[in-house]
Amino acid sequence: MARPIERAPGTVFDDLSVGRREVLTPNLASGAVAFEVADLLDLGWLERAMAGHDVVFPAGGPRAPH
Repeated sequence: MARPIERAPGTVFDDLSVGRREVLTPNLASGAVAFEVADLLDLGWLERAMAGHDVVFPAGGPRAPH
């Protein structure tokens, strides 16, 4: 089964509090995804950013303690 990122272009939203942008380098370079640094707890921003997206799924885990 193809992973979602391999099936259709998409947008990755992450505040980079835990993750690293480098993980997406092959997908960003190929144009398969766009990347937005954002806090997903900002509901107003998230609603606007997700407009036009057919599928949304969480890819991250809980925030690491600082």
